[in-house]
Amino acid sequence: MFKQLFAYVYKSFTPKQKESPSESLPIRSEDLIDRYISPPDRTQDRTLDDISEINLIIAKEILSPDIPSDRCSDHSSCRVKIVSSYSIAKAGNTAAECEDAYACASDDFADYFSVSDGATESSFSREWAKELVQDFVDRSISTHSIVNPSNLNDWLLPLQRNWANWLASQNLVWFAKRKAEQGTFATLIGLIIQQDLQWQAFAVGDSCLFVVRDGNLKYSFPLTKSSELGYRPYLIGTLRQTELPAVARDLTDMAQLGDRFYIVTDALAGWILASLEDRQNPWVQLDQILSHSAFSAWVELLRDRHEIVNDDTTLLHIEIVAQAHD
Repeated sequence: MFKQLFAYVYKSFTPKQKESPSESLPIRSEDLIDRYISPPDRTQDRTLDDISEINLIIAKEILSPDIPSDRCSDHSSCRVKIVSSYSIAKAGNTAAECEDAYACASDDFADYFSVSDGATESSFSREWAKELVQDFVDRSISTHSIVNPSNLNDWLLPLQRNWANWLASQNLVWFAKRKAEQGTFATLIGLIIQQDLQWQAFAVGDSCLFVVRDGNLKYSFPLTKSSELGYRPYLIGTLRQTELPAVARDLTDMAQLGDRFYIVTDALAGWILASLEDRQNPWVQLDQILSHSAFSAWVELLRDRHEIVNDDTTLLHIEIVAQAHD
């Protein structure tokens, strides 16, 4: 049932091979991780100087993001650029156990992005999160429109039927089957940026979109305060939920040159919102992360300092940039 995304990118959570920075760089990404991610028998406290130094090192790394940034739609004067696209599992888990998923795509009409965070407590949440982001992008391309609260259940019904058929085909022991039949759940946030730079966002749950203009936050969607994050967010399930349209949210506006979009799962959303509440600028640190290894090192540092929840963590960073001319 898991059809292959026909868009130009589909992200799978397989660990990326370590990059090979230029030999002229004084510190490699591998060295950065070895230095800042201490083994259990070397648990020393980090200092503010550590954070400043790791940010400086990240800023100096000249590395490509997971999704090549030159893959974006051409607009008359602007284009949509994927600056970075990273995901790491919670500490103690392997990449194969990461329950976050995301998908990106583009056509002549728009660019499409979606992120989902599978609920750990339910069975096959990683698979359901992947199915949601993939089908969200597929549907958006085929209809040139975004899912919204009014048509949410119409979109979900075929997915839920396919899921039930897939689940019935699995050879599960009785207790695993009983748990799976209780439903699988995940958050979902989606974004479409059209050629004319009108954008639309849709969300269920606590995965968030932050829109930044001229260095200042323009939108925090669907959550606006760190206190809104909890252990029981609204979720999209594999069973029909009549109340779901009432808790779904959507948002529309026009982008302009220089606008930045950050789509994140709840752990990183919590850090961003807490930083803003402390009158700090989280975009400075996020904009300096130029490689998957640097993102991993930075998140692990925040975890060590208890500044971010130990959970699967995903970042999609998108920017409206000037169209290059020959």
